[in-house]
Amino acid sequence: MTRILIFLLLSMGVLTSCTKEKISNEPDFLIFGHFYGECVGEECVETYKLTCCDLSEDTRDEYAYPGLNEGNFVPLRDSQFQKVKDLLLQVPQVLLDQDSTRLGQPDAGDWGGIYVEYKKGAFHHKWYIDKNDFYLAAKYRPFRDLVEEKIQLLH
Repeated sequence: MTRILIFLLLSMGVLTSCTKEKISNEPDFLIFGHFYGECVGEECVETYKLTCCDLSEDTRDEYAYPGLNEGNFVPLRDSQFQKVKDLLLQVPQVLLDQDSTRLGQPDAGDWGGIYVEYKKGAFHHKWYIDKNDFYLAAKYRPFRDLVEEKIQLLH
């Protein structure tokens, strides 16, 4: 009986002396939006930044040229965050494995494009995704459609 008690006390001591760091599968952030080159108005370019805890919108509304997306993000309401928070964990592996930054011919014929930027630890990548099914491989379409759906929910 004494051995069992000593064993339990030692086990508890070992278990409580080690604190495990919480490991998260969530990325640092996901920036997503759409852009149209031949368009006039505020909704021609919409860009949002999503983290584990909040959603913000880029107030610059500038066309998503490669290398120019610094962003001036301002926080949105929690009700807006709730509409899109699941997108953070829905970036498909097929996209994460893609080295190319251009998928299809985004906005080549003024049909627009989708912008996605993903950062998780040291991995940081941007993609410009075609909105035209003719130029975009089928494996990317479900995520493109999901991003478009989330943008519509925010309007």
